[in-house]
Amino acid sequence: EIGVYEGKFSQQLISLSQPELLLLIDAWDSQRYGPEKRRLVERKFSTEINRGKIEIRQGYSTTELKALPDNYLDWAYIDTSHTYEQTLKELNLCKKKVKKRGIIAGHDYCQGNIRKGTQYGVIRAVHSFCRNQDYEIKYLTLETHGHRSFALKKL
Repeated sequence: EIGVYEGKFSQQLISLSQPELLLLIDAWDSQRYGPEKRRLVERKFSTEINRGKIEIRQGYSTTELKALPDNYLDWAYIDTSHTYEQTLKELNLCKKKVKKRGIIAGHDYCQGNIRKGTQYGVIRAVHSFCRNQDYEIKYLTLETHGHRSFALKKL
């Protein structure tokens, strides 16, 4: 999971997919998303961390993804800045790091945060990536709040 925040979605990933190892990547370097959120995640998953089921990597998504071996991940879930440029970089890195038959997924496949007046670039990045890298959208979720998730697969 790339973009962990407090680990709420991480809990769902663990319970639903029961991965052999779950990598949690986040910078935890801002006022809203700071070190106290990492400590919360470490406390929440202390048992899994001690058992080697969860590994925490603190750093920026692109740096941490580049550090992984190619074809290493079964799937990736992106939930970071939501800008077009950053999301496209992350998708292109995930293409190398996720196994050929794996899934690249992510959150906030929507126009933005209407309440805050923030426009997102996720939809545009996903469409550009799929068109240029021969991927297709396999799934879109239908959350009532509109902040959908996507799942991509290589054609």
